[in-house]
Amino acid sequence: MAEEKKEPLNFRSILEQVEGSYKGSVDDLNELIDEAFSETVKRVLGTGKVGKLTVTLAFARVDETRIEVKGDVTTKLPEPKTDTKTIYHDSRGNLFVEDPRQQKLPFPTPLKQVKQNQEAA
Repeated sequence: MAEEKKEPLNFRSILEQVEGSYKGSVDDLNELIDEAFSETVKRVLGTGKVGKLTVTLAFARVDETRIEVKGDVTTKLPEPKTDTKTIYHDSRGNLFVEDPRQQKLPFPTPLKQVKQNQEAA
């Protein structure tokens, strides 16, 4: 019976063998990297800002012939820009959508805008 030659693991094959964690879930490290990659790219495209994906492998010696490998995936995602809303306040700290100091004009409804004639004279 011929002895089967065993191939040593390389970096890519380690990723297929190791479990990892990402955002509180534990799964195959390759799957987690794909998920984080997709999320990072979408957020970068959506915000136009820089994102970062980090894969960490932790190695611990068990004994003379074994080593433990643990994976971890983290991302630094750019935050989407949120619009701000200006809110007015009075001297008592009450908040208003419109400036409470601004007087209302005496018109019951908005004035109609006159359309300009776009034909050349």
